[in-house]
Amino acid sequence: MGLSEAEFDQLVRRIHGEICEERAATVRSYAEKGQHLGRADLRQLSLALINDAFGRLAREGIEAGRDPLTDDDEDRLAEAVLAMGGLGWAIEELLADPTVENIDINGPDKVFVHRADGSKTRLEYPIAQSNDELERWVRNAAARLGMTERRFDEGSPMLILRLPDGSRLFAVKSVCDGVHISVRIHRQPKSELADLQGAGMMTPAVGAFLSAAVHARLNVIISGETNAGKTTLERGMLNECPATDRIVTVEDSYELGLDRMGERHPDVVALEAREANVEGVGAITMSDLVHGALRMNPTRCCIGEVRGAEIVQMLRAMTQGNNGSLSTVHADSSAGVFDRLALYAMEASPPLEPAHTARLVAQALDLIVHVEHDLPADGSPGRRFVSSIREVTGFHETGIVTNEVFVPGPDGRATAEGAHPLSQRTLQRLARVGWSPW
Repeated sequence: MGLSEAEFDQLVRRIHGEICEERAATVRSYAEKGQHLGRADLRQLSLALINDAFGRLAREGIEAGRDPLTDDDEDRLAEAVLAMGGLGWAIEELLADPTVENIDINGPDKVFVHRADGSKTRLEYPIAQSNDELERWVRNAAARLGMTERRFDEGSPMLILRLPDGSRLFAVKSVCDGVHISVRIHRQPKSELADLQGAGMMTPAVGAFLSAAVHARLNVIISGETNAGKTTLERGMLNECPATDRIVTVEDSYELGLDRMGERHPDVVALEAREANVEGVGAITMSDLVHGALRMNPTRCCIGEVRGAEIVQMLRAMTQGNNGSLSTVHADSSAGVFDRLALYAMEASPPLEPAHTARLVAQALDLIVHVEHDLPADGSPGRRFVSSIREVTGFHETGIVTNEVFVPGPDGRATAEGAHPLSQRTLQRLARVGWSPW
């Protein structure tokens, strides 16, 4: 007797979940040896893992007295699980490549790959035969890969989905020509400030200052443009936190990955916003999560990226004793952060007026750390670096008062030479953790 559709779907989800973890572990082990698995290798590995799963199912069935799966059922299951490999084997190969950071798909034969060294290349081969095939991949992923079933159709032409490896997929149709897909791959390295300093992202003086800022429990927002390294720096700063800290992170989609660093951060709660389900209910916003996070006894409450009304909850938390918080925000300069926060606060319910937001920011924030991504016109790999650090010192009738305590130096990186001195209040807090002025 064959499987019902409900049983079939349940088994597809189960087998896919099992083989994803095993396959990811195998890919990582090969990568550590400097070896790279191609599409054919990934397919063969997946087939072997699926056959192992069928063996486990058979043994469970014998013990429970159930009928074994038919050959047709196994063939259908294998095909469905393989189809859930992400976006086909071409994309699987890219997801397994440790140098790839972003994938932009503008059609079956227009695929652009962005790598960690800043380079951008176009695939020489198509990843699908048609837009219809691309759409089927996305629809299948929406139905089975997320924590809840998502739609991708005329009624819901945009999809945000976290893939099993932690990557974030965004797909859109109907409002554009064909199907467009962007995949942001989160490698979640265990980056340290020392590693970032060694890579040229900051000078030793800036590295020591940021480490002291974390230990002094200053409230910090990291600003920068898209792909400038904001999350990487936030992760590096959070890795300066003592292992005894209870850290609650709030993200639109998981990127920080502190919950995967059990030895470094044993007490972490990672919260992720959720869209409404196919019935239009069940949405959990970032504001909801920040409000809930503050009830979880956090030592530090951190937002992956501030994008809207959640900034009000976060700033209020900072003024009520939740010091040591970190978050990121999209802005083109350290000074431009304040206008961005005021715009986001206007999205709150009820909206917060700019003057009130300015007062709240002045009370809550201690530092703005700005990062930049320098991309040369010749297309060569660019640099990511800390270019400015601004201290928030208070509020005046004209607005927020700040000191730029690190300014861009000759190479663009932040330096204390020619910058304003820190306020006595901040100097005293840093001195308590052993930091002294440059």
